[in-house]
Amino acid sequence: MEELLEQDLTDKNIAILHPDLGIGGAEQLIINVALALQEKGANVIMYTPRFDPDRCFEDCSKLNIQVRGSLFPRSILGRFFALCAYIRMLLCALHVAFFAGGFDCILLDQVSFPIPILRCVNRNVVFYCHFPDKLLCTERTSWFKRLYRWVLDTLEEKTTGMARKVLVNSEFTKEVYHNAFPTLNTEPNVLYPCIIEKNFELPESFNGKSVIYEMLNIPKSQPLPKLVTSLNRYERKKNIGLAIRSFRALINYEGVDPDQYLLVIAGGYDNAVTENVEHYEELLQLAEGLTNIRFLRSISNEERLTLLRYTDVQLYTPENEHFGIVPVEAMYMGCIVLACNSGGPTESIVNGRTGFLLDADDVSQWGKKLHEIFQGQSPNKLLEILKTQAKERVEAKFSFNAFANQLAEYIQ
Repeated sequence: MEELLEQDLTDKNIAILHPDLGIGGAEQLIINVALALQEKGANVIMYTPRFDPDRCFEDCSKLNIQVRGSLFPRSILGRFFALCAYIRMLLCALHVAFFAGGFDCILLDQVSFPIPILRCVNRNVVFYCHFPDKLLCTERTSWFKRLYRWVLDTLEEKTTGMARKVLVNSEFTKEVYHNAFPTLNTEPNVLYPCIIEKNFELPESFNGKSVIYEMLNIPKSQPLPKLVTSLNRYERKKNIGLAIRSFRALINYEGVDPDQYLLVIAGGYDNAVTENVEHYEELLQLAEGLTNIRFLRSISNEERLTLLRYTDVQLYTPENEHFGIVPVEAMYMGCIVLACNSGGPTESIVNGRTGFLLDADDVSQWGKKLHEIFQGQSPNKLLEILKTQAKERVEAKFSFNAFANQLAEYIQ
């Protein structure tokens, strides 16, 4: 990343709008945006229709978060989630535009629908496009659903083009943006997500080994097995089943002692989200017969860091992921990452140097790579070399300081 001049946003008033400040990659990024702008001296207020202090990232405690637009329901009879999200964000935007006072800049992400309203009072509107929403909803079987989505898709394209500046999370998403919105002349700028390095430090007094044994329900008298981990929300598009099938392929190799390995499936889980509940049950069925597997749901940040610290190989299974912050976090913590050879991971991972990029539909390839890492010649030496190179790449390309400087330059 080319060197950027230090930018000063002192006394700039900036509003950030986000539809649901829960736990996920988009939420982590928008929180980092707010923290980066604060780091540059700006006064930042985050507005959201949904925020639960018991289900959020710890860094939310450092931000001024106000809930607006929550009176409208999240769905109507269990349907129309997208439409309801649009309306909730619209109500939130109306408050920001006409009742919250003046701002030097307004930044929003995920839902572009409020941009015309915000532009009525402020020309400096920035939209962060994680991925076009029209491509995330692919179920359009009925004529009503096709008409419904056509209206929303058209609104998305038209309103996205009204932002003064559009940011995307990767070159992959930039290309998808151009293909999805052919009528727009806006040229997006790439702003890679980052990690906040100090958030990955645990106090010296922290007994990580005791915590990991307790998390994974392993008797402390036993040696810790080699850990293979999947960190993703319990959603079908995250393709977590690939991690289970790959691990099964590893332990089925001749000569492999299954007791030496443990697969950990961990990630965001919300009882109020039907897909989370259903997919968890589906994964339990897929893992039937595997005794060396653990399912962890909605783990704390401390538990997440502990898990990453002791993980040997991180399996990142989503295909065509927009960016994917998990591989970056895992590389920084010294894990070897196996990811699908598509989307954002092809920009964060250097194949063969900081991790491995594999075909999403070839389970045997994933199992073979796991076997090579753990059972190949001089496996410990290979692990250490890859871990060192991975951390160096994150520090050079995905640091918080580089992210803050580039974001501040765009805002200026």
